[in-house]
Amino acid sequence: MNKRNLLENIKIYIKPANRNTVFNDYYEVSRKGFQKIVDTSVTEEPLQKYLEEHPLVLLNAGLRLFFPFGTRRCALFSKSRFAERYIVDFSFVHADSTGANWSFIELERSDVNLFNKKGDMSSHLNHAFRQITDWQTWIKDNKAYAQDILGGLQNSAGIKKETKFSVDPNFVIIIGRRKMLNKETVRRRNELCNNHPRLKITTYDRLLEPIDLFIGKQQ
Repeated sequence: MNKRNLLENIKIYIKPANRNTVFNDYYEVSRKGFQKIVDTSVTEEPLQKYLEEHPLVLLNAGLRLFFPFGTRRCALFSKSRFAERYIVDFSFVHADSTGANWSFIELERSDVNLFNKKGDMSSHLNHAFRQITDWQTWIKDNKAYAQDILGGLQNSAGIKKETKFSVDPNFVIIIGRRKMLNKETVRRRNELCNNHPRLKITTYDRLLEPIDLFIGKQQ
């Protein structure tokens, strides 16, 4: 189990006095570097590696989680393994008054379609969706074991294992590009997410947007 908190190297710089400057400068440099990776990658590995090294891009754009990142009670892990069967690309936890809230992120390739010509999920999106539903089922069926595993990760990041654990984590799939969508496929994606309220499906373009497009929504 990889227990290294990917946020530790940059969290120490997030202080009230310079928070906006750090967010702006670090994020802008990081997301511009990600553009070339997204444009040229034909596998998931380069995307995973870059986001491990530049986690603010993933949190800010993929999860829209500027605020919890500004606290000490949050952590991001890569390639977490559950029950020797499931490997999660990224696992993010932030703790607040409601308890420990987890989000699991599945990366797919940036050069693949979300839907086929018939309007059905592409094989890549279907694979990611199956992964998500498998994780969700396993967590519900093995709540105590899942809480023990995730509690260990929390402990390693300084979040008490005893913090109340949510059995309903959020799930995020990042796949493809915005140009691959049209009005009909956007509607189908939205329907899929509406039918699964804990699920968010977004393209890599969301991770490439300038900070001024959404920073106001975080405040």
